[in-house]
Amino acid sequence: MSRVTDSLVWGSILGFCLFSASFVGADEGVLHFEGSECVMKNWGSAESFGAKTETFSGHSFYFYLGEKSSQQYPSLSLALEEHNKNNLNWLKEQRREIVDKIIPAALKEGTGALSCLPFIRNIDFKLRRADSKVLSFVESVQTYDLGAHGYDAKVGHNFDVATGKKIEFSEVIQDKTHLAEILEKKLEKNYPDAMFFGLKPALRNHVKKEDFSWTLDPQGVTFYFNPYDLAPYCEGMLTVTILFKEQPQIFADKYKSVPENYCMQLNYYPLRCDLEDDGLVDSLQVVPIEDNQYKIILNNLTVIDKGDNNTNSVLVHTRNGRNYLYVDSLDEHDNRELHVYDLNTSLPEIVGKLPYTMRKVKQNDPDTIVSESFPIFSDPDNFTLYDNNKGWIRSFKVSENGLPVLE
Repeated sequence: MSRVTDSLVWGSILGFCLFSASFVGADEGVLHFEGSECVMKNWGSAESFGAKTETFSGHSFYFYLGEKSSQQYPSLSLALEEHNKNNLNWLKEQRREIVDKIIPAALKEGTGALSCLPFIRNIDFKLRRADSKVLSFVESVQTYDLGAHGYDAKVGHNFDVATGKKIEFSEVIQDKTHLAEILEKKLEKNYPDAMFFGLKPALRNHVKKEDFSWTLDPQGVTFYFNPYDLAPYCEGMLTVTILFKEQPQIFADKYKSVPENYCMQLNYYPLRCDLEDDGLVDSLQVVPIEDNQYKIILNNLTVIDKGDNNTNSVLVHTRNGRNYLYVDSLDEHDNRELHVYDLNTSLPEIVGKLPYTMRKVKQNDPDTIVSESFPIFSDPDNFTLYDNNKGWIRSFKVSENGLPVLE
């Protein structure tokens, strides 16, 4: 049996999210958060592997209500703590199974079976909605077991803010009569070249069983179809958003109201929403490309800018109905900077590039681990930005032209 060393690192994330208790002017109807990250790694010995080898890599990002929001919504605070604990326990159990059973068994057959180490288990999340009614976020559960490719499953979580209870699908979608047909039309429109597995009967089965991964967004509901749900792995993640304005008859009245201002974090797949408030779905996506650049795709129109392959992007919707895109990227000297785009025209227009960042990098272990923290943007009137060069953390709000200004 191999001798394996453990490394369990808690990334204390100062400013990972919004510290609502210390900020002035925060919207009482918007949730604010604090967060942390757990990183787990294991290393196999040179005696077993020929060289010190990383055998397991995992992390879990999770978040808690800030002090003021926690006092306002104690049931939700407890529900989030339980959710976070369950994620951490899953990560520990996965590491224990792999390190104590799977790897030793494979070593008995020779290290050839372990040529593509490490095993990977990650949990990340993106915020979809956070107001006085609903907290909704989508988790990305990434696994790799040394095969041809890993697997990335999206899991939606929707909480009633007042009670802390999970919101059931049937509480939001009150009429499923034509839901399969609506989803089918939207999927065929969004992915005209996809190789679906018998789309119509598959969707009928999903609707009948209410077998969905979904989030309750500010303007509607988004459905996430993981690889193999409806199509081959090569098609990737498939998403559909149904706006309240599009199909008002299928939604319960309780959830059809749209918050005045909100933020939504982007993932690698398109964010579908209604930017012009015209009842039509818009598609927004930020995609890293070669030569240290990224492209913004808004309804098939593309803007390319300099950046890096690890952007962090947030859609910001303000009280006056304006929409902006915040992209945390790199400048030409590889320093973090914030790119702000105006989305109120057909083509995204750069408003400014500022020497701020939405992340703070903390070196936990010079030899093994670098932990990066990301703030959760939930309130356009109150959010955190960092200046890593000057070393300060301050509270900002979105101004009328979209740029952040100090509170």
